[in-house]
Amino acid sequence: MNRLLTCILLLTLLVTACTGGDKETIAMLDRAEALMEDYPDSAYTLLYNIDSLRIESDDAPSSLRARYYLLLGTAMNKTDRPMAFDSLFQHTVVDYYDRHGTRNDQMRARYILGSIYRDQHDSPRAIECYLSATDRADTLSPDCDYLTLLSIYGQMAYVYHHQLIYDQEIESYRKYSKYAAKCGNTYEYIRGIELQVCGYQLLDDTATILSIIDSVHSLYLENDMPQAAASIYPAAIYIQLARHNHTEAKRLMDIFEHESGLFDEDGNIVSSREHYYNAKGLYYEGINNLDSAEYFFRRLYVCGYELDATHALLRIYEKRKQADSIISIAKEYEESFTAFVNTQYQNAVMNVKAMYDYNNIQKQMYEEQIKSKDLLINFVISIIILIILIIIFIYVYQWFIKNLRNKDEIIKSKDKILERKSLQYEKHMSEKETKIKKLKDSNSQLMQQIKPRNNAAALSELRNLDIVYKFKKYSEGEIKGTPTGEEWKELDRKFNKYLPSFCLIMMQHKLSKLEKRICYMSFIEIKPYNVSIIMKKNESYISDLRKNVNYKLYGESSARSLDANLKSGIE
Repeated sequence: MNRLLTCILLLTLLVTACTGGDKETIAMLDRAEALMEDYPDSAYTLLYNIDSLRIESDDAPSSLRARYYLLLGTAMNKTDRPMAFDSLFQHTVVDYYDRHGTRNDQMRARYILGSIYRDQHDSPRAIECYLSATDRADTLSPDCDYLTLLSIYGQMAYVYHHQLIYDQEIESYRKYSKYAAKCGNTYEYIRGIELQVCGYQLLDDTATILSIIDSVHSLYLENDMPQAAASIYPAAIYIQLARHNHTEAKRLMDIFEHESGLFDEDGNIVSSREHYYNAKGLYYEGINNLDSAEYFFRRLYVCGYELDATHALLRIYEKRKQADSIISIAKEYEESFTAFVNTQYQNAVMNVKAMYDYNNIQKQMYEEQIKSKDLLINFVISIIILIILIIIFIYVYQWFIKNLRNKDEIIKSKDKILERKSLQYEKHMSEKETKIKKLKDSNSQLMQQIKPRNNAAALSELRNLDIVYKFKKYSEGEIKGTPTGEEWKELDRKFNKYLPSFCLIMMQHKLSKLEKRICYMSFIEIKPYNVSIIMKKNESYISDLRKNVNYKLYGESSARSLDANLKSGIE
């Protein structure tokens, strides 16, 4: 099929090159329009190879030029090619069809102009063009182009989403679904309902989300679309995970993974939907299977979702008490979070700039209109008699004052809107900065807790503590009896404070309480005989305990080398 299509295109180009003239150009435009819906890339190739000199020549009719740029813009929009000829498109296409085109032509022209502004990240003018395009649609006419109309609402929803106007995004998808039904496109009708879920997610309306998912699932099954029905569950899975309903979440995940057709034989999801690995990780984290949770969070990291992945891995390492891993991932999380905030800041600045530019353009338009009206009035004044001139002058003056006031009110209103958005943005950035500060403070505290110490210096400080002197007095008989339980606990706390890394080693090697105390006595330089006095055990028993400690920690069966091994173990 592709080879046949290429041959047809080449033949068309060859005929055009040989014959020339507007008739051949019109024939090529007809061919491009016929290909547009099903083969937009081929339509773009055909339009791109039309002789631009013929289109731009003074002899070329305006209708030909307008149709060419309308089709070219449509092909570029369908093939996701960026468009930047807004001024040319306005004067060549939009203005022409406003004078000579049908309501459908006017709607299509404004839709493409809105898409040009969308590519330029000028959201206010994009929305203005899309709304203007919908105003041109004659929905009562049997010839109404509903396909273009639903495309307009789809693009409006996209722009509203990135402008954080979620209620308008939802309303746009409702209309998208409505006009898809009028086109007879069942899939897009159901899809328009499904796409509303994203807006409700950001509004945190879980009840509505679950209701929509149930409704959409039934509609897909009724229309024999089982894979589409199974693919709608990610939002519901996140809700069930948030509610700690892991049984229901697992049921939905099994349906999604086995019936949606989005996974290969190895369980890998299709490109662009890899964020689902986050849900998998959350599920395994919720059932305390931390190894599986870490596996999926690392897959999420590889797929480019560094912020979510590092945040999740930080939780996993905290649960495992893996100090070194916490340090490493905390730094990555801070970097990812900072990058996210910077991106949000840049987007916000871009949106504010677009709104500012839009207001300036509107102001210039009003000024140009006023100037043009003044020129017209001056011309009229020069050719009519004095009485009529006075009457017209009075009328124009009143009209000018009224419009000037209206313009000032509109500008003030828009300035208030811009100021309100700026305040909202500042509040948003302040909240983000607060969160970043809290994270840095938390990281700083964590770093202080797990920061390695100078063990030799710490041991020296430890040996000079009052509790240590007290134990030495017990060992030398200066204090009668044996240390109390509270004194042993105090000594244990001091070792955890001054030699935390060694205490972690003792815990990892599962030393008993008595074996830990043998280590403590060695560190504070109390000899085995005196240890037997403190612990009220005979010397052979103490010797056996020392052998056990030496074997567990260093794999040696001798009691003699324990003190030397312990000393080298903390250096």
